[in-house]
Amino acid sequence: MVYAFSASANSQLYNRLAGLWEQSGTSVPRSKTSSNSTTTVAVFQASFYATITSFKNLEDGWNGDKAKAIPLSVINSALNMLEKLPKEGLKIFPTGRESIQFEYDNGGKTLEIEIFKNQFEVTLFDDINLVSEGTYRISKTEEIEQYFNKLYEQQLHQTS
Repeated sequence: MVYAFSASANSQLYNRLAGLWEQSGTSVPRSKTSSNSTTTVAVFQASFYATITSFKNLEDGWNGDKAKAIPLSVINSALNMLEKLPKEGLKIFPTGRESIQFEYDNGGKTLEIEIFKNQFEVTLFDDINLVSEGTYRISKTEEIEQYFNKLYEQQLHQTS
């Protein structure tokens, strides 16, 4: 979810919210876009950023079993990837494989992006059947677009 504020009309509200996020330690990424002559500031919902950074607090055995703590490099990679991916429908989980998983579900298909130290794995399921999968270097986030296209292709054909 994205909150958008007009910089001219709501700058006081935006500054107040940004101050609260910074005080709580959940300073969020911000992006600016221009629409006609009005500048709009989009602020990503703090919960995505806060969720990922909270994984720093997970210690070995955090899942009640033998799961290792999530490495800081994985947390940083997930934060970088968060900036490049859609937020709508996003769910974020730590895993017992020292990774962070992003998940999207469109009702018929599920897209999982699992982020490790030096790579990420992308898996697309149709109900329970594997549709496609791939493993990529952490710097190759543009490869994910093809999976989003497949995730939403059935919906696109139905709306056409």
